Amino acid sequence: MSDRESVARRPSRRFAFTDRGVRALKAPVDGLLEAWDATLPGFGVRVSSSGLRTFMVRYRAGGRKWRRLKIGNMPPLTLADARGKALAALRAVELGEDPAGERERARTAAGTVAALAADFLASREARKWARKTRAEFERLIRAEIIPALGRLAPEAVTRGEVRALVERIADGVPAERGGWKRRPAPYVANRVLQVLKLMWSWALDGERVQASPVVGLKRPHEERPRDIEYTDDQIRGVFAAIAPEPDVADLVVLLFLTGARLNEVQGMEWSELDLGRKEWRLPPERSKVGRKKPRSRVIPLVPAAVDVLERRRTAKVVSLTRGRFVFPAVRGAGHVSRPTKRLSKLKRTSGVHTFMPHGIRHTIRARLARAGVAPHVGELILGHALRGMEGQYTGTGVEFLGEMRAALEAWAHELERILAAPADQARA
Repeated sequence: MSDRESVARRPSRRFAFTDRGVRALKAPVDGLLEAWDATLPGFGVRVSSSGLRTFMVRYRAGGRKWRRLKIGNMPPLTLADARGKALAALRAVELGEDPAGERERARTAAGTVAALAADFLASREARKWARKTRAEFERLIRAEIIPALGRLAPEAVTRGEVRALVERIADGVPAERGGWKRRPAPYVANRVLQVLKLMWSWALDGERVQASPVVGLKRPHEERPRDIEYTDDQIRGVFAAIAPEPDVADLVVLLFLTGARLNEVQGMEWSELDLGRKEWRLPPERSKVGRKKPRSRVIPLVPAAVDVLERRRTAKVVSLTRGRFVFPAVRGAGHVSRPTKRLSKLKRTSGVHTFMPHGIRHTIRARLARAGVAPHVGELILGHALRGMEGQYTGTGVEFLGEMRAALEAWAHELERILAAPADQARA
């Protein structure tokens, strides 16, 4: 059926569009009602029997073929929003372009979920991600999403297929003879759903797809909050467990004494350290707050932290070929990566089954707050960007370096007390 014939069979009206007039259009009992703006030829609205109002543009492509271009629904669009979009589309037509045809070609170019994912990773939005976030999203797309959905057309993916994917990851796949063909990975399932939602949201905004199969889907696993504060006994348990492994011990001690993130300590470079001034200067590209405001973040080093670093340097822990990093990789020229196996072992040997590096940061923040440290000083120690006017003028916290140093030194003394106290005394 041609566009001309289909229009002839639909009830239609023509009047000068106003917000009230468009909202007053009555929904038909069945089928569609179309209305056209008398002030902007080609601009119209379609009303369905459910009352949904969809703005559109109708034009001739190349002066011959009739085309329709969907502008969007009301709401969320207002009449003014839709009129502006319609005017831009009609201007493009006057210049010889075919907006509806270009949209169709873009949709066809996506072809498969694999192609859509490749475009998503190359998009402007993806360039805003942190390096660690990008690496994780790329891994999930490559290892989980493409094997399951990669060959499907984006429009053909159903909610059931997405739900089956994330539930299979969350629940695992049992082996026929017992055990697991794939172990349950609930956190991975949550991240996969997160990536799928971001990707389809991007595709919807770019009008590469008309609907999303992930809207309304809930995470298959309720995650435990990361805000864990360790007790004195748990802190002692962690320090007792790391004692036999000097490299892990030094890394964990520096996490406790600086409040820095795991990836920041792992990638610590000797060039960032001024042990004479007892300062660690993180360049902007290695600090979350630095990526938002291109300024180095300075972390005061308490004497115990300087002792750890001096010992690693004077003991020649790093060889001449791997002298850039404080914690060099066992193989290769980089720094140590996330020590997953060692951290898992640490959970078992310390008895702190909830142990994770982020919990150290929350423990420091909570202890500082109870010690009366000003909130903004605690936030700066953790490398959090301050909000509002205070954040606008404070920057990365160099102005409060003295207060930050005093707070960290007080925490170092408290940590020394915790480690020196017998377990039964701490519980008394």
